[in-house]
Amino acid sequence: GGGGGGGEPALPEVDVREENVAYQHYRVSLFRRLLQQYPLSQRLIIQEAKVDIPPLVRFEVWCVILGVGAEAEAAYEAVDKESEGVSDHQIDLDIPRCHQYHPLLSSPEGHRKMRRILKAWVSHNPDLLYWQGLDSLLAPFLTLSFNDEARAFCCLQEVVRKYLRKFFMKDNNFFLQAFLALFQHLLAYHDPILAAHMHRIEFHAELYAIPWFLTLFTHILHLEKIYRLWDTLLLQPDSLPLFLSVALMQQMREELLPLDFNAAIYFFSNLPSVEVEKCIDHAIALFHSTPLSLIVPKHCTGDAPTSEPGRPWASRFPLRRLKQELAPRMSVENLRDLNLPHVAIDIRSAEEFSEFHIPNSVHMPLKTTKLKDLERFAGQHIVLVSTSKDKDAVKLANKLVQQGFVNVSVLNGGIDAARAVWGELREAVQ
Repeated sequence: GGGGGGGEPALPEVDVREENVAYQHYRVSLFRRLLQQYPLSQRLIIQEAKVDIPPLVRFEVWCVILGVGAEAEAAYEAVDKESEGVSDHQIDLDIPRCHQYHPLLSSPEGHRKMRRILKAWVSHNPDLLYWQGLDSLLAPFLTLSFNDEARAFCCLQEVVRKYLRKFFMKDNNFFLQAFLALFQHLLAYHDPILAAHMHRIEFHAELYAIPWFLTLFTHILHLEKIYRLWDTLLLQPDSLPLFLSVALMQQMREELLPLDFNAAIYFFSNLPSVEVEKCIDHAIALFHSTPLSLIVPKHCTGDAPTSEPGRPWASRFPLRRLKQELAPRMSVENLRDLNLPHVAIDIRSAEEFSEFHIPNSVHMPLKTTKLKDLERFAGQHIVLVSTSKDKDAVKLANKLVQQGFVNVSVLNGGIDAARAVWGELREAVQ
């Protein structure tokens, strides 16, 4: 749902708007007028699309958002769609399983069109690899523009470029693992009880979430729900799929919490119906209540941590170590500029704290602090600060997550990072 601000009455839910003939007539007329003035009207089209996109002009509007224009025909014409390729066998296996309840996709002509476009994508992207799921990613575009293969192809090209390029690289395993670690940290940040449960039954994200990200949810949702989801997704930052996944997990949380490992396998292979509107609204709310440095990758490729000389806040860690940490890491600049209610809790000794600490931070030495002492900070974003060797902060953060504390993070680079930033400020003031 959604609607105007500034005291205007909110619009009803999108599905109610879609069934209102007068409203749809007004919106379609408005978009058709704007589409005739494209590209001059691009900014206005995108502005109106944020309110809602009428189904009748959905594909035209998606093309504007993705920047696909008149050049699509020539681009598609120039691509080899006929020669035999290494991915042909996998493509032929995937097509008959792709959203076959849809009359266009299950038709022989639908199969032929999908095969041509997927082969075109493979030959046009020699540096990328065809992964199972690309067929699902094409499905929304092909069903909306069945007689315009060229634009369906160019839209697929753009959506992979904007959201998924690294997912389709030839060696995507390390990137996938790092991305899943980010997702698990984000889940722990917003729903520690659910994250700790999934961790306890050892049902890790690689067992269920890869198709969500790789296909932008087209593998698990009915096309009617995908159209609505993508109306929002295509207009949002490319991190939104992470937040949508957390929102999806929270929507299913009551069913997930009692499950053991075997029951979870069955559950994720038969997902319950998803309330897409609620999921979108919740994901956007999560995005606005998350310090953005939490979704900046902090892994390195080797087996030892790395940091740049003089920039302790830019420390990076082996993926193996980050996966053992239940809470995410916040950057020091993000802490300094944070507009959300927060508290920096310094767990070092009294001597270390008096020598230097972050302004307004709270001193709670690890040796004497009990978990219940931290309950008074509920409702605030808790950032744990320790020495640059932050094992103590990580250990405490893990305990807090397991105890259900929401919005817990560790300051990346510890007090050395803080000294570098606040020290500079102090010198500037003096």
